[in-house]
Amino acid sequence: MTDRYHARPLAIGRIDQAFPLIQAVRPALGLEDWRRFAVALSAIGADRAGIMTAQASGYIHGLFSYTVEPHIMHRRVLSVDNFVAIELLDAGAVVETLLDAIDRLAGDLRCSAVCTTLSAAGNLSAATRADLIERFHARGYGDQPLVFCRVTPETGRAGLEPVETASVGRVVHFSAGGA
Repeated sequence: MTDRYHARPLAIGRIDQAFPLIQAVRPALGLEDWRRFAVALSAIGADRAGIMTAQASGYIHGLFSYTVEPHIMHRRVLSVDNFVAIELLDAGAVVETLLDAIDRLAGDLRCSAVCTTLSAAGNLSAATRADLIERFHARGYGDQPLVFCRVTPETGRAGLEPVETASVGRVVHFSAGGA
């Protein structure tokens, strides 16, 4: 882990400060939806779900959300989503801090595998996305089978469009606002 950035759980009082980061990978997400999501994960308990951040000098430079889930092949899986790292001078250090945090969480929570979804939607450049994927591969992440996700009609969300998502596998999910 780099000395400059520190991984910390997202405090309830800093949810709004993290919103611009999540918008980089989820541009159609509104502030109220982000607040509800972050509070809901916090309420579950850090041993089963949460949001981790990479912080330096009082600012949040990256984050990811996680849940611990049962898995037929791996028993307990740390499922990571909403991975974003934004830093003008050294985004790689932010990514490495978050990857170190994922490794620690997986060990602390006794997970035998980590499954990470990286969003292809949002405002990340192709070069940034390629570097991110390369860093995951360097840590031993491999591609998994194709996964599909569909928003159920009960959500009440109109205008959902398919968005392709690069991940540990190739995931296609649906998102308001398109790619």
